[in-house]
Amino acid sequence: AFLAFKSLYARASDVFSKMFFETQLREQSASGKAIVDIPDISPEAFGQLHRWVYDADVAFTPDNAFGVLDAAKKYMIEDLEVCCRQWIAGQARTADG
Repeated sequence: AFLAFKSLYARASDVFSKMFFETQLREQSASGKAIVDIPDISPEAFGQLHRWVYDADVAFTPDNAFGVLDAAKKYMIEDLEVCCRQWIAGQARTADG
């Protein structure tokens, strides 16, 4: 589970903006906070997307890079997608990659 401000996600992605502000997001917990289930992205990949939205450093690894790339593409976060592609390309050029 990730606690987040809808406005920060909306700033990062038109998809999140529409999800939170143009459609009726009615799922709520007893505390009145919206709960959004995103089942098609691994928690590790979403965690890195979450870090990006909050302007924190993203920690790409061989295990999460393609999941982060898929999440960035799905939610149309172009700058994260570019960053992820650059990391993957850099890894492909190294002896370890």
